[in-house]
Amino acid sequence: MSAKLLIVVIQSLKYSNPTFQVEVGWDITQRCNYSCSYCASYDNTQPFSFKSVDEYISALEYLSDYFGNMRIKVDILGGEPTLFKKWYELMNWMNTSNFLPKLTTNLSVPVNTYVDKLDNNLPPFIVASYHPEFADLDEFCYNAETLKDRGFLSGISLLGDPNYWDRTIKIYDR
Repeated sequence: MSAKLLIVVIQSLKYSNPTFQVEVGWDITQRCNYSCSYCASYDNTQPFSFKSVDEYISALEYLSDYFGNMRIKVDILGGEPTLFKKWYELMNWMNTSNFLPKLTTNLSVPVNTYVDKLDNNLPPFIVASYHPEFADLDEFCYNAETLKDRGFLSGISLLGDPNYWDRTIKIYDR
């Protein structure tokens, strides 16, 4: 029996986009304030493990150096990333650096606690994710409308769980 040697050459993808050249997904926590039955992206038994804003900036600077100072889109995810109390500072820093921020949140943290702390020059970067099992319809809509009016809302994703279909339809209709 002879062994064959397989040589695989891995090349990076060349991506040409007018607003960014590299995209990175970053789960800054596995913790969430919801415990949706259909969600596998959280683990509320683990510590938050948040770092300081300076430590996050240091990691982003490393990425920038690694990719040769290309414009990097950073998708901040979780669990629920807005449980990190200073997440808005990180978004503001990214906006003044060579990064394009994107943040996916369930909008459970009231926007009035942070909307005035966000740099008005930020592009629409927040994706609101409606979780019908836990989200309050009126609160979600208020938070989404506030972010839209301020120019921060990029989009809304609706989770169509059959067990809560009526709630998903109500948010869709609004």
